[in-house]
Amino acid sequence: MAKLNFIEKAISSLNPKFGVQRLADKCKLTELTRFAGAYPSRDRLPSRPLSGGESYYSTFERLQLIRAGRELEDNNPIVRSILLKFSQYALGNFRYMARTGDRSIDQAYEDYWASWCKRCDYFGRHNFESLSHLALRSVLRDGDVGFVITREKSIGDQVDPNSEIRIQAVEADRIGGMFDNPVSSQSYIGGVGFDEHGRTKYYKVYRRTQGNFYTDEQEVPASSFLLIYDPIRLDEVRGRSHLASVVNYCKDLHETMEAENLAVKNAAFRILTISNASGVSDDSASYFNQAQTDSYGNSMNIENMQKGQINYMPTGSEMKMFESNRPSSAFQGYVDLIVHMIALAFNLPFGFCYDLSKLGGPTVRLEMALASRTFKRWQGILESRFFDKIKNLVIADGISRGKIPANSNFTKGKWIYPSDTTIDVGRDSQANISEFKAGLRTASEIYGAKGEDYEEAMRQRAYEVKYANDLAEEFGIPAESISDAFKQVAPPPSAEGAVAPEMPAQDGQGEAQPQAQGVVTEIPSLNGAQVSSLINVMNAVSIGAISRDGAVAIITSAFPTISAEQAGQIMAGVSIGTTIPTAKIEVPQAGAEEKPKEESDVPARARRTQLSPSFSIRDAEMVLDALEMQSVKDVDLRATDGMIDSAKSAMRVRAEKSVSDRGMTQVGIARARDIIGKKNLSPRTWRRMLAFFSRHEVDKKGSSWDEQGKGWQAWNGWGGDAGFSRAKKVVEQLNKIRDGE
Repeated sequence: MAKLNFIEKAISSLNPKFGVQRLADKCKLTELTRFAGAYPSRDRLPSRPLSGGESYYSTFERLQLIRAGRELEDNNPIVRSILLKFSQYALGNFRYMARTGDRSIDQAYEDYWASWCKRCDYFGRHNFESLSHLALRSVLRDGDVGFVITREKSIGDQVDPNSEIRIQAVEADRIGGMFDNPVSSQSYIGGVGFDEHGRTKYYKVYRRTQGNFYTDEQEVPASSFLLIYDPIRLDEVRGRSHLASVVNYCKDLHETMEAENLAVKNAAFRILTISNASGVSDDSASYFNQAQTDSYGNSMNIENMQKGQINYMPTGSEMKMFESNRPSSAFQGYVDLIVHMIALAFNLPFGFCYDLSKLGGPTVRLEMALASRTFKRWQGILESRFFDKIKNLVIADGISRGKIPANSNFTKGKWIYPSDTTIDVGRDSQANISEFKAGLRTASEIYGAKGEDYEEAMRQRAYEVKYANDLAEEFGIPAESISDAFKQVAPPPSAEGAVAPEMPAQDGQGEAQPQAQGVVTEIPSLNGAQVSSLINVMNAVSIGAISRDGAVAIITSAFPTISAEQAGQIMAGVSIGTTIPTAKIEVPQAGAEEKPKEESDVPARARRTQLSPSFSIRDAEMVLDALEMQSVKDVDLRATDGMIDSAKSAMRVRAEKSVSDRGMTQVGIARARDIIGKKNLSPRTWRRMLAFFSRHEVDKKGSSWDEQGKGWQAWNGWGGDAGFSRAKKVVEQLNKIRDGE
């Protein structure tokens, strides 16, 4: 809001009209502005003058930030923990996988690189992984770090080009030294020299002695030096500490915690407080007079507290136990605020850095995802500025010295990092499987998120399958008895299209039954169980249990990858009276009495069809569902809007609950998804729903019902009260049709 200054107010006191007009003119000028932040006020200082990424003060500021950052890492446990977590989760036990296209050469490159990493340090103190962790922490703390590329041996003052490559780490304060004065020329800034075009020409590196003196200045060519930093300005040539924006807050927190610690410690030494009416301090010994006398009959006053002692106090005095509320909840809130700002300085979420206990499941997953994004960004920075350059140089040097074979794709490969941070491995794994089956994610992405290489994992998988099959053959057992993961699957269809499986000879004859005609069609690959179920449906048509149109409906519903046209082609080739066996038929031995099959093992309506021996109960139920669906076409088998709303609420509440408070079985979850998807539920499903509701109506009286506990989630997942009401009505209609009413 516009205001008059002192002189204008003085004039206005003599000429009010002037004051009104002056104030109106100022208001008009204010309305012409666009951004309020561009204008200072009495309570807000103006912003700093414009400057580039590097200035005369850059070296001084950089060195001061380095000093502050190192002090915080040494003495502030929060900062130290964040730096350690950062390198641990961003890098971990990372490794390199070559991808030249030749597996033998890939292995040779990987072995050579792994061997070099153990002896990469010029001083012999660290391996490559250790240097990388220290480098990342240095960049975050100091702003940047450098590496000199040199050779293992020297000949006089020159390096031996035939010796192996080594790298030498250079901390940020050694680049340019501690007293590097700025120059007016643009050819040198903070330890970095430039040519006439502004391109980096050399780096000035100092040796730091034990007494912190910087001596032996050397100019290292840019081609032999790698500088790792994360600039925030386009024209920055050196990095700044990521703690720059929170250094003062960290110092304030440290000083405040020292004061709070002193207050808590002081309170711990206080036991009692004594007050009196006069407010004047009395003899402290009189408060602890226990009416004891010495050998001469004189009273003794003691100040030591003893069990069961009786204290005699002067009139008007009062003794209270000392109480302290330090540290208070307000102080804890202050600490959380400072930690929030420290975490933001590193672009990490507060929960990941400090405390996840206050967050719910979805929020924790979001925090982990945000942290993973930050780690992936830094992995990319290290790859482009450090890892790839060193790796390519080392592999090329090994090729030139004849240590490893040459390949035009020697630079191609990928870095494998730790798995993504997660709090729910089972949930994420199930999501990965679903997305992989739907084609939304590749196996390479899934294995990469787990910190594994796709091709290496698949090769290992193939080896394990082959080894399991060899063991099974050796001991004469099926491979799936070793593990369910080694179940045999049907081979994929030929290039000309899938054909009906060849039927084995029956009744001891050498001739095979003729194949169903017209089944040659390009259908997706099916595993053994799926092929068996498909043939059972064909057999049901062959013996007259269901019509061809009904079979087409069953196939398209059970196998979403098979179109109605393909299903029609399959059913068109089925011969009435000719069945295809899907399991080996045991021929009874001569003289053995055939055991009659219990009719109760198969539903009554399925028994009348005289199905083949391989027709399972599940297949019979599928056929019966199809038959009943055809006979109740006039009954609306869809879920109501109330059921859909209840199922959605149940799924939402379940997702928000902690893992231990989640209800609903896998069947219940599938039922909720069917309801939400507005699918036609089968008559058998409606009957199961009615049975479920009748059985679990008592759950409404449970203690966790009002808190939307497991019982509430399960009830509403099946459609809730609307589902119970609808199930009663639908089942009543189905029973009338069944009874011929």
